[in-house]
Amino acid sequence: AYEILPGLMGEALTNYFVITNVGTLTVTPAPLGVTADNKSRSYGGVDPPFTGSVVGILHNDAIEVAYTTSAGAASPIGVYEIVPGVSGAALGNYEVSVTNGLLTVTAASLVVKADDQVRPYGQTNAPLSVSYSGFVNGQDTNLLSGSVELSTQAGTNSPVGDYAIEVGPGTLSVADTNYTLGFFDGLITVTQAVLVVKADDQVRPYGQRNEPLSVS
Repeated sequence: AYEILPGLMGEALTNYFVITNVGTLTVTPAPLGVTADNKSRSYGGVDPPFTGSVVGILHNDAIEVAYTTSAGAASPIGVYEIVPGVSGAALGNYEVSVTNGLLTVTAASLVVKADDQVRPYGQTNAPLSVSYSGFVNGQDTNLLSGSVELSTQAGTNSPVGDYAIEVGPGTLSVADTNYTLGFFDGLITVTQAVLVVKADDQVRPYGQRNEPLSVS
């Protein structure tokens, strides 16, 4: 609150007995609105940078906003509030209203990929297998049960080329709902077989003719 002081002047002012009453100027807080932006990340991932909008700062007042959430790396999938926290020496001059944002934690992708192979033409395939990646928070394949289904068109007589190793879910399941399974095919690369052609050795006396040359 600030005083409003009347000041009178004029040539006839001496003809008056002046009584002044002081008024009051009340400066009320200015509205300041802070809104946190919505964000998302996967289970076990790192929080993205939290951002938001601030409306109503006057006179370049130093107002700082920090955003926090209760969600940690081990927090399960779900929706968590992003809460703005406002600070600054001039904050008392504002009436602050905050709107929380939402952090959506989505399921982590657990990658199931068929292992690639390379073998020569005419050989049998090695046993088909898969590798897993994407576990977080120290978790591992102990969460899995069942097995995948693996198949390929590559056979012993398949010519040189690349052949898909197809992987399907089969009976595989993951016990933790914070994961989703993603399946990715592998490749069998059939390379050329090595065909060895060797000239047969000979032994003969000096002065004799060579035997017919041959290979094996």
